[in-house]
Formats: sequence, C-alpha cells, structure tokens
Amino acid sequence: MKLSETQENFCACLKAWFERNYGARGGISELAKRLKVSQGHLSNVLAGRRGGNEIWRRWVAKELGLDYETMVGGKLEVTENLDPYLIKSLIYIPVFNGKAGEPSSFTDEGYPVGMSSEYVSIPRKGADEYTFGIKIYGRSMSPYLNPGDIVIVVPGAPLVNGKLCFAAWPDDDGRKLVKRYYRYGDTIVLKSDNPDSKYSEITLAAENSKDIRIYRITKSIRGE
Repeated sequence: MKLSETQENFCACLKAWFERNYGARGGISELAKRLKVSQGHLSNVLAGRRGGNEIWRRWVAKELGLDYETMVGGKLEVTENLDPYLIKSLIYIPVFNGKAGEPSSFTDEGYPVGMSSEYVSIPRKGADEYTFGIKIYGRSMSPYLNPGDIVIVVPGAPLVNGKLCFAAWPDDDGRKLVKRYYRYGDTIVLKSDNPDSKYSEITLAAENSKDIRIYRITKSIRGE
C-alpha cells in the first residue's frame, strides 16, 4: 500500500532522527522496545514501508520529544547527536501553565491526559507515567520559584514535610496551588516562600481536606 505524503514525511524524519542518535551502533531493538513495537515493524517504518496511524505517530513524536507537525511537514532538523543510552534514561512530560499560589490559575489547556503544547525532558528515574510539569507565573514561592520556572509533579511520590507540593481542590473553581507541605497530626498547612503578608498560609483540617489531592513536587527547572 502506498503511503500518504504525511506518512512518508513522518518516516523520513524518524529515520533521520534514528540515524543521528543511534548511527552505526544499531539500536533497532532498543528503540523498538521503547516504542512498544516489534523490530520488524520499526524496520518497515524506518524504510518507509509502513507509516502507522495518526494516534501512533503522535505518540511516537511525544515519546521522542519531537514536534509532530514539523515531522509530517517534512522539515525536521536533527541537529543534536544524543547518546542512545542517554535517550533511554530520559522521559518527556507535558508542561502546563500555572501560577505559584493564586486560585483559578492552573489550566491543562483542554488537552487530553498526558498531552500538552509543551514538553520537557527529565530523568526517567523517579518519574512515573502520570508525571507532569507546571510552569510558574506567580511570585508566592519567590525567591525559590520565579516566573518561567517549571516544577515537576510526581503523583506517586511520597509527600515530605517542608518540601514542595501541588494541591488540587475537587470542585470546579480551578484552585490548584504550588506550596510547601507541612503536616501536623491530622492538620495540613500549605505555606508560601514569599514573606509578603498577602501570601497567607492555608490550613486544612481533616474534615475539609479529605477530597483535596496533594502531590509531591520532586524538582524544579530554572527558567531562562
């Protein structure tokens, strides 16, 4: 079956990326395992014999940290020579816009779970399949976090007193905050780093916090 122009462009860009990052070292088996396909299937894609459906192609682009629209447009420039063993150690996660501590500030931009308009690469170790990033715009966590910084949220990581957290209320008012987490018995206190009095701490007693989701933030990435 003849491939569409979209499929042909995708295959050509993926082949260029593969040759640049794996080169003479092979790596078909490694990449096939990462993309959850057989070596034969991947070989056919790289050879331009199979293009896959759009859902799979978009997933591959996301997994490799590539821009799908650029790939299918046939204009992908593969400029970095990355060690395939380094690539295996990275994971690409979606990043959403938010503020450090103001209600109704977080948005997932209407994307499905795990999808966004922006991604960032982080070490695979310590992350899970639900890991995501939040880009900071507010100043309630200054000077530690400033506008443009990105915090990495790992829902499966244990909460630790004094460490950063991402708190999400169950209702629809959009209240989702980046704060420092403290637990004293059954009481949870969310604190800002900014000493300005307008950033008051939030106290959550057991009776009004059982439905609030609070996730661990494991690291931050400084903005440019």
